[in-house]
Amino acid sequence: MLIRAEGISKSFGPKDVLVNVSFHIDDNDRIGLVGPNGAGKTTLLKMIMGEVRPDCGDLTIRTNKIVHLSQFPSFDSDATVNEAIQDEGPRSEEQKRIEELEAIMTSGELPPGMDWNDISMEYAMLQEKLVAADKSGAERALDHLKTFGIDDRTDGRVSELSGGEKAKVHLSKILAQAEKADLLILDEPTNHLDIDAVEWLEEYLLDFKGAVVIVSHDRYFLDKTVTQVFELESGKLRRYGGNYSQFVDKKAMELERQRKEYERNARERERQARIADEQHRALWFSSTHKTRLKMLERMEVKEAPDKKKDLNIEISAAQKAGRNMVIAKSSRWRAAAAPCSRTWSWRSIPGTSWASSDRTVRARRPW
Repeated sequence: MLIRAEGISKSFGPKDVLVNVSFHIDDNDRIGLVGPNGAGKTTLLKMIMGEVRPDCGDLTIRTNKIVHLSQFPSFDSDATVNEAIQDEGPRSEEQKRIEELEAIMTSGELPPGMDWNDISMEYAMLQEKLVAADKSGAERALDHLKTFGIDDRTDGRVSELSGGEKAKVHLSKILAQAEKADLLILDEPTNHLDIDAVEWLEEYLLDFKGAVVIVSHDRYFLDKTVTQVFELESGKLRRYGGNYSQFVDKKAMELERQRKEYERNARERERQARIADEQHRALWFSSTHKTRLKMLERMEVKEAPDKKKDLNIEISAAQKAGRNMVIAKSSRWRAAAAPCSRTWSWRSIPGTSWASSDRTVRARRPW
């Protein structure tokens, strides 16, 4: 077990962000962390990384090999791509021991039971082991850049890259560090990535040896990469087995059950209130009436389940495809009473595959 949380809570001023939350993360877990904006996902991730402490409860972190892909990476404006991908990931046990030996050699003070020959031999053996075992983080990151097709930009400044290219540089560096990690945390990893890069990342995560926690609004990406879902809502965390689509189905069934329970509770309260009202008129002085009133007061009041509306779009098949399948100009989505503030335009021609999310529209021509 890498992470164990029992009854942890966190508040910022009067706002309770996490309330009595419990969970655990094991080796090789594939977890999707979902919830509305402001539900506490970022706070929970910071707790897992040891950056924020809970106000109460027990949080045990049994590894220091945690790598985090930030949703908003920052780069030195003057740094080249080569400089940006230099490894700053978790150190291996061999690297830590090499640093200890270097400190001993620098100080000139031998620990009890050791001599300089022992130290020299161990130091040389560890150096050979590191060289033979693996590439440096920067070399692994460069391999990823080659996969993304931007390895020819390594001498240029990061500030001159497009948003998608910057995302690939950051992702390449983080995945290079993740080779040594027990836990990989990805915060909106598909932002700014094209479809080919997203598909490559899906395959990479399937082969990754450690545990993964993913925060993403891309449900198709989550379907391919996670086997359980942590949902944060109103300060509470609930775990669902399966991928994102299975979570949605289970959540819908749960909300339907809550709705029926709420309606049944409301009907029973109404019935008890009606009986109490009739007894009040006829038997207001009797013990039976007083007992009925106490029963009504003690009845649990069920909360109504949240109602979330789905967006359904129906597209009928055309008899014959023309040059332009779909054309949209200065279009604007409207959901309930909250219209989108941005407009967008696009068109689809025969043979083009496209996908949309709440952030981007991606398209790819056929081979």
